[in-house]
Amino acid sequence: MVPLVRLATLRDLDAIMCVDTQIFEKPTYPRVVWRQYFDLYAPLLFVAETESGEIAGYGVGAVAREERRGWILTMGVRGESRRSRYGRQIVDCLIKSMGRDGATSVSLTVKPTNEPARRLYEGAGFAEVGSEPAYFGEGEPRLIYQIALASRSKSLGR
Repeated sequence: MVPLVRLATLRDLDAIMCVDTQIFEKPTYPRVVWRQYFDLYAPLLFVAETESGEIAGYGVGAVAREERRGWILTMGVRGESRRSRYGRQIVDCLIKSMGRDGATSVSLTVKPTNEPARRLYEGAGFAEVGSEPAYFGEGEPRLIYQIALASRSKSLGR
C-alpha cells in the first residue's frame, strides 16, 4: 500500500506535535511555532496517515523565492512507521510542491549521525554539498544536502 500523504489541517497540529515529541524525545518547537508554520506554509505542510487515520509523520517546506531555493525545514516519521515509505512519500510531496512553487533546487540539513535520514535523502536524489559544525549552535553540527529539481525530473523521465 502506498502511504497517504496529504496537506495538514489545523486539527492535525496536536498530532504533529505528538509525533515530533516521540521522535525527538522532547518538543522541538512550541505549539505557537507549529501554528505559524501552518499559517505561513500551509501549502507545504504535509502529514502521512496510517490506514487507521493516525498521523505517522510530517514534513514542512518553504521556498526562498528570490533564490528559487526550497528548504525542507523539518520532517519526521514515528518509529513504528519507519521503513514503510512514509518518509519518502513526504519528501517527494515536498519536492514536487516546491518545484510547482518556483524552486529550482531544494536543500535540507541533517545531523551527521542520522544514518537512516541520510539514506532516505540520498535515495530521493539529494547529495551532500557542505557541512556546518555549529548549525544550531555549539555541538549541533549539520550536513547540508541539496537536489537540483531539473536533474531529478530528467532522471524520473519527466
